[in-house]
Amino acid sequence: MGGFRKIMRSTSVTGKIAVIAVMTGLLAVGIGALALVQIGSVANTAGAIYDRGLVPDQDVAKIRETWFKIRHASLSKATAKTPEAAKTFHEMTAQYEAEIDRYVKDYLGRSISAEQKELAETFHGYSTQYRELRDKADAQAAAGRMTEWEETRTEITMVSDGALATLDKLSTASTAAAEERLADARSTYRQSVLLVVAIAGIGLLLATALSIVVARSIIKPLRCVRDVLNAVADGDLTQSAEIDSDDELGEMGAALDKTVSTLHDVIQQISGNASDLSRVARAGSSGDAASGYGTGPRTVDLQGTDEQLAEMADNLDTMISLFVTRSNVS
Repeated sequence: MGGFRKIMRSTSVTGKIAVIAVMTGLLAVGIGALALVQIGSVANTAGAIYDRGLVPDQDVAKIRETWFKIRHASLSKATAKTPEAAKTFHEMTAQYEAEIDRYVKDYLGRSISAEQKELAETFHGYSTQYRELRDKADAQAAAGRMTEWEETRTEITMVSDGALATLDKLSTASTAAAEERLADARSTYRQSVLLVVAIAGIGLLLATALSIVVARSIIKPLRCVRDVLNAVADGDLTQSAEIDSDDELGEMGAALDKTVSTLHDVIQQISGNASDLSRVARAGSSGDAASGYGTGPRTVDLQGTDEQLAEMADNLDTMISLFVTRSNVS
């Protein structure tokens, strides 16, 4: 703090005002930059909600929809009345299977949790097992082994139910992940607001403290100059500003102190000269009066003049004594 005050004493008034302006500008820039950083953090969290919550949830919805399409196409193929219809449903099934494989691959490539990855891989296993059983059932139906076909159809139903249960768990996990990201975004937003407010408050306090210090470094010398001028106006030439500063105010205080000191010396010199003049006037008046006897009218005239000189000397003594006394007060 002492070093700062020393710097303030050696800084010009313009420089002090510039310091306040620069500090205010830096505070505004700092708060703005911090706000931008926090906004970016909130935006990143919002992006995480989309990438890790909404997009995976959409993938699960696509997987579920395509799974039902595969089931429908497979059943339609099994019950087709003509070879052409069976071929069409077979091609649709192959198309849907390629789509569901792509959707599962995309889902596994997302930024998802270990639980979601495990559930996706489990579903993929059910999907592969379903295709194997379906192809097995088609071969049994074509060979007329209906008893085996019935057993295989039962296994297919169980696998399909397992796949759907896994998709339900996957949807729940994806929704939970989205809600978690949303909670993170809200927490980040609250923390950002608190941080910006705290930094702004601290910066405002620092700027206010700096402004007070700079203002005092300007106002205090001005008050000292004012007090000295008031003292001089009242006839007191013993006061001095004594401003400990190297700026314009310090130079003004030094010039004022020099002026008051010079004026005090001049008054003292005038006082001494006036006292000498008064003594000479009194001495001349006494001498003329003593030599005036026997000179007639001339003696009367000189006596009147001497009386006037004596009165003027007394008045001058009184005025000088009063002024010197007031100048030496304090």
